Amino acid sequence: MDLRHTWKCGWIDSNGGVCGEEITSDCARHLAAAHGITKMPAKHLVWCGWCSPPHFMKRESVLRHVREVHMGLPRSRRGGT
Repeated sequence: MDLRHTWKCGWIDSNGGVCGEEITSDCARHLAAAHGITKMPAKHLVWCGWCSPPHFMKRESVLRHVREVHMGLPRSRRGGT
């Protein structure tokens, strides 16, 4: 995964504003700090504010979803190249 490439976070807040913070594929801390995706059970349903309309998914899937859908990155393969 290329950590040098950056994206503008497209998460839309409750007032309709776009986050716009520059993020890399290593964005778990950003999602936790800026968008509250933290301290909840893995199976807890949360919404992706980057999607319009918001898309619901398990908390454990949000990071993968953002990387694949919004950053266009392929899913990493376990134990392989």
